[in-house]
Amino acid sequence: MAQLRMVWKDKEPAPVKLKEGCYVIDRTTDKFTKEQLADGWIDACIELTGGTPWTREHFYEKMWDDPKIPEDGIFFAVTPEGRIFSTATVQLEPGHIGNLHMVGSSSDVRGLGGGRAVC
Repeated sequence: MAQLRMVWKDKEPAPVKLKEGCYVIDRTTDKFTKEQLADGWIDACIELTGGTPWTREHFYEKMWDDPKIPEDGIFFAVTPEGRIFSTATVQLEPGHIGNLHMVGSSSDVRGLGGGRAVC
């Protein structure tokens, strides 16, 4: 499958509208533990991974510790209640090229604007 490329038609992207009270964090946050971020990512990406749940260890190996993913390169959208419901990751390639990678949202809370916000 070809890598997703995003191109803006206008000079400025449209503003992102998250449902009131929702917010976006990256993995450097101190609001969640590493384990909570892993569990939230796994939940948000379950459909993306073909219904096969990742373990925390798999997430750490393939995402957290990937040298192509910068420390602040995994993003999470969070509900006002503190549930992670969307995620997206940036992978950096040589030549300062960034790829949008592993974009997922929990199906039961779609429509809150999280997927777009994390991208």
